Amino acid sequence: MKKRILISLIVFLIVLLVTIGLYISKNIQKVNYTMVDCTVVSAEKEVKRFMWSQYFKTIVFVYYEGNEYKLQNPERTYYEYIYPKNKQIKAYLYKEKLYASLRSVREDTITTKIYFLFLFMSGIFAIILLTNIVIYNKKKRRNGK
Repeated sequence: MKKRILISLIVFLIVLLVTIGLYISKNIQKVNYTMVDCTVVSAEKEVKRFMWSQYFKTIVFVYYEGNEYKLQNPERTYYEYIYPKNKQIKAYLYKEKLYASLRSVREDTITTKIYFLFLFMSGIFAIILLTNIVIYNKKKRRNGK
């Protein structure tokens, strides 16, 4: 059982260190984007329902260089004031998509996606490690009595 705890600890620490490295990497990496001016075509709020709750999603379409694009990750609140029709706004062009903010561009990189995968794995391995420690302590108490 001690061997299982040791293996769980080593795997957890490795995944945690990779997660920390990816976090640092995703925040310092250079993203090749272009800041552009575009015109708002339309903005509306869509109500999404999930089981017993609902949430709102803002959908904004903009016009840039003869094409209409869906703006990725627009502001969710006060969309009618932030994105009125025919308003010139700044957007970030990255991988043939227009993003509302630089944070949105960074969230779409492969490094960020891998980071969130490893963050999830860190949580799973932490639970596995704690479960193994609890099982070991219960067996130790049972055998010690």
